[in-house]
Order: sequence, then C-alpha cells, then structure tokens
Amino acid sequence: MKKIMFISTKIEDVKKIEFIANGYNIAKEAIGVINRDEAKVSAYRLQSASYWQRLDIFHSGEWGALIGFIIGLIISIMIGVYQPLDLQLGVLPLSGFVALTTLYGTWVGGMVGINHQNHKIAKFRHEIKKGKTLCLVDVVDDLEDGLKNAVLSNCANTRLAGIDTIGEGILNKF
Repeated sequence: MKKIMFISTKIEDVKKIEFIANGYNIAKEAIGVINRDEAKVSAYRLQSASYWQRLDIFHSGEWGALIGFIIGLIISIMIGVYQPLDLQLGVLPLSGFVALTTLYGTWVGGMVGINHQNHKIAKFRHEIKKGKTLCLVDVVDDLEDGLKNAVLSNCANTRLAGIDTIGEGILNKF
C-alpha cells in the first residue's frame, strides 16, 4: 500500500480528488484531509484526517519501546554480571524487568507522540498554516500511477507532495 500526499491551494480541488478516488473504488475512509480550518473541511463534507494520522503516537511509541528495551537490557545484564547486594536473580525476573521497561518506554513514547505532529506530515506544517490543504490518500500499489496522473491532470491547483510506503501491520499504517 502507498500513501499519496497532495497539497492544494483550493479545497475544491480536494473535493475533486475525493471524486476521482471514488472512481478508482477507493473508500472515503482512505482519504484524510488536513486544513487549518476544520470547519471548511466539514463544510465540503470531506473526511478530516484522524488523530492517528495527525499525531506521532505510533512513531514515538516505537522509539520509546526500543529505548526502553535497550535500557532494560543493559540494566539486566549489569545486575546479572555484577550481582549487586548479592542479588542472585535468574533469567525470568530479569526478562520480566526488560519487558516492563519496554512497555514503560512504549507508554512514554506514545505520550510524547501525542504532543507532536506526525513526522511524515510535519514538513507541510508551514503550507497548512498558510491556508493550503493536505490530502492523504491510501491506495494499493496497482492504482498509484493512475490516481496520481488523474488528480494532477484534473486539479490545476494541486501538486504531488509525496508518496510514502505503508505496511499492512498496525505499526506501519501511519
């Protein structure tokens, strides 16, 4: 799957994108729109991008999990090797400690991500603040070229902002 990102100076063109995507049997839920004026998005009956698409929860959570795992692993190895206070812990308690630090890191990372814009759309922040509209369309690989060409030929005020590969798993979806 791919996420095609279009930037448009007119929200009417985004409505055209939705119509063109519908012709390719792309569901309305696969299209997310980001504009500084959410009332305008609603007035045109466009689907606003979800919080999962807008915020960096998954990306920051993954980094938090990785950092938590590494910290837990280092501390567990140090406890296992140096045995402070004559603690003789087996593999199971140390593995549990690594799991807990990984989960804690995931939670902290997710909380950090709630306060940050999605890293994939952050580069469009200034254009969105200027009144442009970002349209995110999730498509299967076979439809990518056709949709891209149809949108660019029918929407004069729209340019291709980027194409991103998204995975099938939940963590790669955003």
